[in-house]
Amino acid sequence: MNPKAIINIRSLDKSYGQTPVLQGVDLTVYEREVVAIVGPSGAGKSTLLQIIGTLDQPSNPTTCSIEILGHNTAQYSDKQLAQFRNKHLGFIFQFHQLLPEFNAWENVCIPALIAGLPLSEAKVKAEQILEELGLKDRLNHKPNQLSGGEQQRVSVARALINQPTLILADEPSGNLDTHNAQNLHELFFDIRDRWGTTIVVVTHNLTLAKMADRTISMEDGKMV
Repeated sequence: MNPKAIINIRSLDKSYGQTPVLQGVDLTVYEREVVAIVGPSGAGKSTLLQIIGTLDQPSNPTTCSIEILGHNTAQYSDKQLAQFRNKHLGFIFQFHQLLPEFNAWENVCIPALIAGLPLSEAKVKAEQILEELGLKDRLNHKPNQLSGGEQQRVSVARALINQPTLILADEPSGNLDTHNAQNLHELFFDIRDRWGTTIVVVTHNLTLAKMADRTISMEDGKMV
C-alpha cells in the first residue's frame, strides 16, 4: 500500500513586495513521517512552514497547489482556516508562547476550549497529556516556575491536546540546552510512534536533522 500524502505542495511562490522568498517549491510529506527542513537563515524555511500551517498565504494562489490533509487550503476563508488549524494542526515554536498568567494545564487547555470542549473535559485531557510528558508534578506551575525544557514540553502538550494529524515545529529546540534539546528530539519520535502523528520540523540543529526520517534542504527559497 502506498503511503498517504499529508502535505502535497506544487509550484508554491511567496514574495514580500518585490522580494521573492519561495520560488517554485514542491513538497510532499507522508503519513507518520518526521521530516526536517534545513538551510541557512533567509532560505524560506519558516515562511514555508507558516504557509503549510495556513498562517500565511502563497503569492500565487491560482497557479500553485496546496493540499494539507487532502484539503485545498489556498481556497479557504479566514474562518475556515482557523477552524482547520484548530482541528487538524499543532504548532510548536522556538519560544514556547505560553501565557504567563496561566498555569501549565490551563495553557494546554486553550486549543481544546477554542474547539468547544467543556473546561472540565479539557482539564482532564490536559492533565493526562502533561503526565504522559513527565510533568505530573508541574500541572499548577506557571511558566516562570518551569525550566526551559519543561516550558517547551508544556507547549508540546498544548500542540497535542486536539490530537492533530500534523505537528509543525519551528526551531523547537533553538532555545534549549543540549540535554533538553536531545530530550525534545526524542519526544518527537515518541509522539509519532504513540499517536501516529506526522511532524515537520524547521531546524538548524544537525543532530535532529540526522534523526529525522527525511531531511530536506532549502536555499534561496528553493529546494536543493
